[in-house]
Amino acid sequence: MDPPYTSSNGPLDDRVRAVIERIHASPTQLAMVVTGGAVHAPTWLLSVPGASRTVLDVRIPYSHESLAALIRGSLLPGGNGQRKTLPEKSVSEAMAEVMADAAFREATNLSPFGTPVLGVGVTCALATDRDRRGEDQAFICTKDSSGTVTVRQHGFEKGVGALSRTEQDTLASAIVVDEIARCVDRGIQDEHTKEAIRMDAIRKLLDGSVQTVEFSGGHVFLNAPRRDRVYLPGSFNPLHDGHTEMLEAAKRQGNDRREAAFELSVQNADKGLLDASEIARRVAQFTRGPRPSPVVLTRAPLFTTKAGLFPGSTFVVGYDTAIRLVQQRYYGDSASEMVREFSTLVQRGCSFLVAGRVDKETGAYMSLNDISIPDPLAGMELFVGMSEAAFRKDISSTELRELRERGREK
Repeated sequence: MDPPYTSSNGPLDDRVRAVIERIHASPTQLAMVVTGGAVHAPTWLLSVPGASRTVLDVRIPYSHESLAALIRGSLLPGGNGQRKTLPEKSVSEAMAEVMADAAFREATNLSPFGTPVLGVGVTCALATDRDRRGEDQAFICTKDSSGTVTVRQHGFEKGVGALSRTEQDTLASAIVVDEIARCVDRGIQDEHTKEAIRMDAIRKLLDGSVQTVEFSGGHVFLNAPRRDRVYLPGSFNPLHDGHTEMLEAAKRQGNDRREAAFELSVQNADKGLLDASEIARRVAQFTRGPRPSPVVLTRAPLFTTKAGLFPGSTFVVGYDTAIRLVQQRYYGDSASEMVREFSTLVQRGCSFLVAGRVDKETGAYMSLNDISIPDPLAGMELFVGMSEAAFRKDISSTELRELRERGREK
């Protein structure tokens, strides 16, 4: 289907308006990075009522230097082949892809859990006032919540009878709007399709193709770690009321209204990777039922790695975890290594919120106040305690598993 087209001077016609109204009527939110042309597209999107529901951010980095800075700032931390370099050609399929990826990451950081997002990258070489060897063309790339990437290339004739610069820009802009609409329509899926997407996402995490998989709001988000959130890490075998109530208490701590989610690392430093079926079973605890909760899967058993994925975030931990975090023996009995690890957390703007727990041997309630934090770490102010009044739940996954096993034996 040909994209809607407008007159050469760029005003919005009825066909384009109808497409944009359909985009604004969807729950999808988007960010765009546009360079070299197609500048009408963001203007059109913003000129139709409802744009505030859809458009999160628009960047037009026109110089190569500003484009490079934007893309480098959006890259995931190293590992699993995720750190991309800037393509040599500014107008190319590869450049459009990294631009869409940068827009996608910005969209996820600016949107709430569960909202489908879209990253749009557009790079153009249009008619100019100088003799340019290359083709007049535009590359439009989109990346949606499920990690699906599509690229469309459109070439323009040069020479006698060719479209003017303004006409090329108008047509390129119409194609961009058309591609956004295609992505919005593609986001409507049945439950069978969603289940296939969920399992495929888990397999990609296990084989290292992606670094994070988020399940929230009935959607799957690949490689979309959100910064400046509250995360409760755990194995969740099983998930219980103590977990959910602890996260709710963390959200209330200090009037912190940041969004919160659970974080499940599928990789254990000692036990290796969980298998796909076990991961799916644990994820189902969050996604099914009357009150589904967002959960993010990672392969990050260490908090320094988690901090690289979720900078600026607070990690909610129990007393048992906190006391291990400050013991030198977990850092190869090296005080300098322990300080180095915690310094990394400080640099990434992360902190810990510590919930108390009853000591099973003494029956005493133990909190952050009962942990002796070494002097080099105490000055970093990484730990904040959660009061007993704010949260107390004398239950653990271990105890629930033991009860479950006893029931099977009877």
